[in-house]
Amino acid sequence: GGDHPFGIAFSPDGARLAVGHNGTSKVDVLDARTLAPLKAPDPGGASYGSLNTVAWAADGSLLAGGSYEAAGVSPVLAWAAGGRGPRRTLPAGTGTVVGLRPLPGGDLLVAAADPWLGRLAPDGRPRWARPPPLADLRGQRGTLAVSADGRLVDFGYDARGAAPARFDLARLAGLT
Repeated sequence: GGDHPFGIAFSPDGARLAVGHNGTSKVDVLDARTLAPLKAPDPGGASYGSLNTVAWAADGSLLAGGSYEAAGVSPVLAWAAGGRGPRRTLPAGTGTVVGLRPLPGGDLLVAAADPWLGRLAPDGRPRWARPPPLADLRGQRGTLAVSADGRLVDFGYDARGAAPARFDLARLAGLT
């Protein structure tokens, strides 16, 4: 499927092996005993980026993520019936999906490089998500400031200066 195999995962029954690749949005499905190619899932327009992180859900759905982007996010793609069924798009962060871990009960733990961490219910709805601990500097014309000596920086963690903070560059520490 690609020049650079990256991620592999056995199906829950051990009969199939999924292989994700760097540099392509194709995911291969192989017979785990013979390594013969089986029907690969249709990426459905996922032609840019990689689907290099793969996993299998307990229900046999095939999951894949990576640097593939759609509308500014890097979703997880899920195919029913081990990659032979319809494709669903599950939420994730905006950065590359670096980890997929099916959990007991059908939930899915997703890690992205934003950093972003989320737990998705079996239907794909987020149970919880931890967005990246980054400042949103939009609309901070009156908040964003630097002291005359360049040592202190004032900003808000949230848009328009909400959640104000001060950072001391000499100490590399936040101030209260």
